[in-house]
Amino acid sequence: MHSSCLAAAVIFNILYGSLICCFRQLNSRISQEISAS
Repeated sequence: MHSSCLAAAVIFNILYGSLICCFRQLNSRISQEISAS
C-alpha cells in the first residue's frame, strides 16, 4: 500500500516535470515567432 502510493507520487512528479518542460519549450517557441514577425 505505502510503496505503491510512493511509486504513484514519483510517476506523477516525473509526468508533471516533463509537462512543465514541454510547456516552457512551447512558450519560448511562440515568443520567438512573435518577436520574429
